Amino acid sequence: MKKKFVILSVSALLSLVSLASCGQNECPVCEEKPGEDNPGGDNPGTDNPGEDQPGTDEPGTDHEPEPDPSEGLIDKSESEWNEDITNLMFDSLGGAILPFIDLGEGEIQAKYVKNDENNDYKSYLDLIGGNFLVSHLEEAVATYKEHYWNTVMVGDEFYASNDLINVSVEVSKNYNNLFELKAYYDEPFNSSDATEWDETTTVLINEHFGRFEVPFVYLGTVNYDSSITSEGALLVTGGTWNDQVLSQFRTSFGNWTITTDEEELTTLYATHEVDGTTLNATLAKVNNKAQLTVSLNEAFNATN
Repeated sequence: MKKKFVILSVSALLSLVSLASCGQNECPVCEEKPGEDNPGGDNPGTDNPGEDQPGTDEPGTDHEPEPDPSEGLIDKSESEWNEDITNLMFDSLGGAILPFIDLGEGEIQAKYVKNDENNDYKSYLDLIGGNFLVSHLEEAVATYKEHYWNTVMVGDEFYASNDLINVSVEVSKNYNNLFELKAYYDEPFNSSDATEWDETTTVLINEHFGRFEVPFVYLGTVNYDSSITSEGALLVTGGTWNDQVLSQFRTSFGNWTITTDEEELTTLYATHEVDGTTLNATLAKVNNKAQLTVSLNEAFNATN
């Protein structure tokens, strides 16, 4: 019978030598410590010494840090819009400043539209510029992407949103073929944002209610739309309806007698009598907005 011989490679021989020595007191393989040079060990940093390792700054790494969207936010002092537009933008968009885009030649007409009945009673910042150019619209898309906004372009219309500041924007050409930018602020419901009536509402209360007090109630916004109706009642329209405004009303009118409408649970009534004069307040959900109406039935001999 012929004997068979197996030829082992150099690396296989080295492995056998290492295994044979493991039973002795000294084993050059087993005594390797993590972190030391160990080409065949478990140290992940030296398994492939010729390749780039994750987390390093070596060229070719695929582990670049994710961009921070907050770095795209613009401070009021850094605004490229003119001073009037910057201030209007800051006040109507919860302190946010939009990235600047070219709205064409000429002066920009800027205003804050409240409860637009032709736009689902939404409130928004409205900027109207010069003649519409598609190239400017494409530049706007690029600019907003650079500031980490979510963007989409559909035909001659551009839409963008930023969840960090609760603002959405749409840019298009209006019926006069002019650039028009509308910016909407989805205002969070935060009762600490407003704790007293704004100047306009305060003046109306003083002029029409005299010595009678109308308690402040947070209606989901810092931008109230207040007026006096033809019947002489105070009408205050707040922000987008939120059921939390019901508890705000109950707290603010706690000294008044409060009842709930039998059919509309989102409608509350409050009455209060002072020296024979009765004040009536109604909180209701109107066009998805929180709306407060206050009227005064003054006694014949009451003084104002």
